[in-house]
Amino acid sequence: MESGIYYIKSSIFDTIGVPANTWISLDFNELMGMSGTGSSFNMKSIMDLATKGDFEGYINSVIKAMPVDSVSSYDDVKTAYDMIANMLGDKAFTLENGKYKSNYTVNEDGVEMTYAMTFDADGDKINGCAIKMHMNSDGVMTMDMDVNSDKDLNSNVTITMSMADMMKLYMEFKASTTATTESPLTAPPAGETVTSIESLMGSAMAE
Repeated sequence: MESGIYYIKSSIFDTIGVPANTWISLDFNELMGMSGTGSSFNMKSIMDLATKGDFEGYINSVIKAMPVDSVSSYDDVKTAYDMIANMLGDKAFTLENGKYKSNYTVNEDGVEMTYAMTFDADGDKINGCAIKMHMNSDGVMTMDMDVNSDKDLNSNVTITMSMADMMKLYMEFKASTTATTESPLTAPPAGETVTSIESLMGSAMAE
């Protein structure tokens, strides 16, 4: 998950013209970049934030990664900082029945996004996390994502995407953690065919 990319392979993809044995990649860095964080969004930073609680470090890494090469760069940096603070800053969360909740909405350049986070807290410990995100791009592409994880990092992710009347996609992931001496696979084996979900959507729009 450090790369922010999921890889999926299924025979059902034959129905949308994807060749057999092809892996489809889903890059969350690209998807979240559409929400306004730009190319500076990095899933590994989010994972580091979750494990270390280093929010200040995450903010610094995002701001430093943004290009400063035009008269609008300051406004771009400020917009990114304000967005992250409104999503993840201390003031973004309210405590309700032992749970910290944050809600954020942005509508810019034809992209509408709502983002909600809930942390199940026990004192200073986090026992679980839930994230809900909805994105609508000019009414052409929509995406809904639900993520739930407990204190043992057992998680469930569901993603629903649609591209106008051309494509609908539903994915569900379940993950659990166990101790092992083996190194986990982080990408398809060498020589396997990989096609990104972005390229599939681009082809669908071109047709």
